[in-house]
Amino acid sequence: MNRGWKNLCTRMRDGRGQGHGDLYQPWLWIRRKNTSSKGNQVTDSLPGYRRASHFLARVEWHVGLLCLYLGARDVREQYPLWPDAHPHPLNDLFLRRGLARPPHRGLLDIAREAGIEHGSEVGFPDVPYVATLDLAVTLVVRQAVRLVAVSLKPFGEVLEAEPLDRMLERLELERRYFAESCDRYVIADQSLLGRYTGGNLEKFSAAQQLPVHLSCPMLINDFSAHLVDVAKQATISEAINHVGGSMRLGAFDADLLWRHAVWTRRIELDLTMPIELGRPLVCDNGTMAGALATALLGEVV
Repeated sequence: MNRGWKNLCTRMRDGRGQGHGDLYQPWLWIRRKNTSSKGNQVTDSLPGYRRASHFLARVEWHVGLLCLYLGARDVREQYPLWPDAHPHPLNDLFLRRGLARPPHRGLLDIAREAGIEHGSEVGFPDVPYVATLDLAVTLVVRQAVRLVAVSLKPFGEVLEAEPLDRMLERLELERRYFAESCDRYVIADQSLLGRYTGGNLEKFSAAQQLPVHLSCPMLINDFSAHLVDVAKQATISEAINHVGGSMRLGAFDADLLWRHAVWTRRIELDLTMPIELGRPLVCDNGTMAGALATALLGEVV
């Protein structure tokens, strides 16, 4: 067995590309020796996760945050498209519900059928390349488990590519692969987020985890409702200070609850726009979230 096969077998034995939630391990990991020269890779944990994430581009992280904000149950980055036949991507979840799915065809078979070269590991022509998807997103909609496959590619590059460009071939293989296993396959890029959404998601998602003394649901709900009421006539900043003071909270705790309320959508804002604390609060009643969910996930979760 050559080094290429040994590396492949070691990754699989270590659990790469397998599991769900905190037990999932992405197929590709970011290490010092493979960091991007552009410096936009992210290894921060997603909110609600203990495991480290491995996003090869900042837009992947932002779209992963967006999926969770919109109600996704799980986001798995660098998800492998296995070359050989293997269990369905949601097989573990279906088995827990007493359901069974047939094995998923490997990408080698799908590539042969499409007349597209599958590809091999660099330096090892006999070892099949393991392609990866940017984001595999698990949803639960009306008690049904669904899978959305998200491929992030700049639309300009896709539109300008030649018909036989390798990028288009890989996108076609992704499309064919996930046509057999998921409810939706979508290609997205930075235009989905616009100028402000990513930064807003970073800011508000950082407040997902609250300290014990702030984690009472009644406290969070009362703070959110009171803030919405006060901020109709005052600025957001004034409302945070006023409500925090009335509930005997320090400035830090009041700000944390405000950001948590937005992240958990107790307070619905248009995160595609700048959130200016010096202005009154403008709630959009989930209009923006609904539009983004439809565009990205295909439905409101």
